[in-house]
Amino acid sequence: MRLPRRAWHSGSAVSVPGTVDRRTKFIGVAPNLGWRDVPLGDLLNERIGAELPISIGNDADLSC
Repeated sequence: MRLPRRAWHSGSAVSVPGTVDRRTKFIGVAPNLGWRDVPLGDLLNERIGAELPISIGNDADLSC
């Protein structure tokens, strides 16, 4: 996805249906996705750039 010319990306947030270590951004198990031991924070940093903040949390915890 391309942002409009005058827009900027200030950070990202991801909600995951599984066990999440919010400090390390590591997914222990997300059975609905078939994920186990996924370093999601590291993967996202590689993809979108480490200079942007990334928040990852469990979907139930973030639903409020």
